[in-house]
Amino acid sequence: MEQDVSVAPEFKAPAVRTITATFELTSPMFMAGGKNGGKNGGNAAPELRPTAIKGALRFWWRALNWPRIRLLHNNQHNALVQLHAEECELFGAAHKENARPVRGASRVSVQLKSADLKVMPENHSLPPGLQYLAGQGLWGSLGKGQPIKLKRRAFQAGGQFQLNIQAHSAINDAQWQQLNQTVQAFGLLGCLGSKARNGFGSVVLQNVSGATFSIPGTLAEYQAAVRQLFSGAAGLSELPPLTALSACSRVDISLTERSDRPASVLDQVGDRQNAFRSFKSDKQHPDARRDHNGVLNAVDQHQGQDNYQPQRTVFGLPHNYYFSHRKLPVPFNVFIDRTSARRASPLFIHQHRIGDQYLVVQILLPALFLPAGADMHLGKERFRFRPEDLNWPLLHAWLDGFDKRVCLVEGSREVPNG
Repeated sequence: MEQDVSVAPEFKAPAVRTITATFELTSPMFMAGGKNGGKNGGNAAPELRPTAIKGALRFWWRALNWPRIRLLHNNQHNALVQLHAEECELFGAAHKENARPVRGASRVSVQLKSADLKVMPENHSLPPGLQYLAGQGLWGSLGKGQPIKLKRRAFQAGGQFQLNIQAHSAINDAQWQQLNQTVQAFGLLGCLGSKARNGFGSVVLQNVSGATFSIPGTLAEYQAAVRQLFSGAAGLSELPPLTALSACSRVDISLTERSDRPASVLDQVGDRQNAFRSFKSDKQHPDARRDHNGVLNAVDQHQGQDNYQPQRTVFGLPHNYYFSHRKLPVPFNVFIDRTSARRASPLFIHQHRIGDQYLVVQILLPALFLPAGADMHLGKERFRFRPEDLNWPLLHAWLDGFDKRVCLVEGSREVPNG
């Protein structure tokens, strides 16, 4: 007796969607690898790490998607819960809930397909503007009597690397579009490595396949693409609790220049910011003198009863103040729950390239500056952070100082206290 045997349908694995993207470095990149720790870690060769690239993608995903999620809820707490859940679903998670580890597989993988990157020579010098942007963490002396030079090695500008950014089959169409917008933002405005907010490690998307967007080929197309990325934030007037887009966000092309030396354009920004913030410069902002006198009264003459909060706080913490008659700088630090903390600058610098033109793009993303109850330590003075005294207009004054600037996103200058 014959038996009917049904034939199982042929199994077809769900398609994995892949974005293949080639990026160019337009400024030096300082990125440590697994062997860069220890006493002599600064002499080790830099390493381009896919985990760091994925971290940068997660940052831009949060920044872009916060306005959408916040507008769905009547309070920030519920919006933060959803933001965290969606990020973990897309990029994976490794955290604790109720003291128990929680792990979730990522639906996005970042693979380094190829890299053509050259390492700076150990004795390489930086021009003055880049020295200022690098700061003491990357530029200075390694010890008493030692020469002033780069403390860590870096990849030179001009190199390229190619990534495969794969989306798991479980990703839905909305997540796929979010991923595309994230890669696009990273390629238009992103940086990698140490001092990324000061323009180091600027990356520019040069080629892409498998994506839903195209690369701007002209300055006008670049401007339109950036404006489109920020368009969804116009309805969010409150200050975000994390670094993200809002109606207060601003994007300027501050400088545009044809140059065969990429570093020269970013170097100009460093020179100008040094002059803007310096007491001794003839191009100083008036608040530089106010800070000089206010800090001096507080720490030298013990007249800090008013607990002077420096105007330049808004550029980020910690930072130091220098006086010619003092051998040591006056540190300005922040402590949260009695623990030393940092507050990165809300101002981002990115150096872009379109053809033979280099653009310095500055992105201002106002957000909650410090949590309630943060303690400020100015020399020996101690006082509570006052959000109402935070000088957001100072950052707009800095951006307004570029007379040939092109404002791509003109955010509200009325920033809520935070």
